[in-house]
Amino acid sequence: MKYTATGRITVSSSVETIESSNYCVVKIIDTGIGIPEDKLGIIFEEFRQASEGLNRGYEGTGLGLTLCNKFVTMLNGTIHVESKPGEGSTFTVTLPLYTDPS
Repeated sequence: MKYTATGRITVSSSVETIESSNYCVVKIIDTGIGIPEDKLGIIFEEFRQASEGLNRGYEGTGLGLTLCNKFVTMLNGTIHVESKPGEGSTFTVTLPLYTDPS
C-alpha cells in the first residue's frame, strides 16, 4: 500500500514439494504501480529503488527489500519478483521446511 493510493495486497502461503523436499511458499501480490523490467535487478540492492533521484514520487530508504532478501537468504530460501508497470508485482518467497527426525 506504500506506493499506491488505491489497490490491494494479497498474501498467500502453501507447502510445495520441490525435488523431494518440502518448502513453504509465500506470495505477496499487489495491484500497485509495478516495477519496470530494467529496474528489477536493482530493487534488492541497498539504498536503491526503481524510482530514484530528486523527482521521485515515493519516499523510502531503499532498505526494505534488501533486508527481506538478507533474511530469506539466511534461512536458505529464495525471493523472486515478477512485475509489470501499471499492473502490480508478485513477490515469491520460498523457504525450506525442516522436519524433526525424532
